Amino acid sequence: TPLALLGYALTLAAGLRLNSSPRSGALLGAALAFLTLSRLDHAILVGVLLGLLIVRAVILERNTLRPLLYAMAVVAGVLTTEAIVAKSLWGGIVPLSGIAKSTFPHPKIENILRLWTVPSEDTWGRLAQLYLPMPLAAADLWIRLKRCRAERQISAWHTVLAAWSVFTLILCAYNVAFVTLFHQGTWYFATVLLHTTVITYDHARLRIDRLDAGRFRAAIAWASPVLPIL
Repeated sequence: TPLALLGYALTLAAGLRLNSSPRSGALLGAALAFLTLSRLDHAILVGVLLGLLIVRAVILERNTLRPLLYAMAVVAGVLTTEAIVAKSLWGGIVPLSGIAKSTFPHPKIENILRLWTVPSEDTWGRLAQLYLPMPLAAADLWIRLKRCRAERQISAWHTVLAAWSVFTLILCAYNVAFVTLFHQGTWYFATVLLHTTVITYDHARLRIDRLDAGRFRAAIAWASPVLPIL
């Protein structure tokens, strides 16, 4: 999980620094490959992010298309090598733990039914971490789309965070549909809650930046004991 969180930071930094230089594309590819090797589920994020960046490049910055090809080549090379090594050493490219916990393609409705039962204390926490990121990610996509239309531009920042929101929606939906509640990994909660934190700050930042020094200190003082509880 710490490696996955580091991978998010590296991916965000590389995505914001993408330009016409092939080196910037190679660095983005290396960051995405690192993130995916930390948790193979993030191959979904790689596909979504590269897809959105290519759409943005076609619409706005065609000079970034070539670097994106470099990024795709780096990711494909690393993941192909990993798949070959895993297949030769362990007989499969997907970890056994993932296969054992997932019922894909046969959905389970246990996680949804638990909303109408009386959850235990531990179940409440898991349900909150499982369901809360989904409406927040959907709201983030809607607000981000409106901001892009109003500003008449699609920034790299909007593109990267939008891809992260799409990934969160896909991952949450997959876990609800195909993974038993008590088989949910703590790595999953850490990554989607990091996303929830980032998008919450991003949308609150405009209001925060307008606060004077005194009000800003007061806001931090009130928020500090509340955020750990949330």
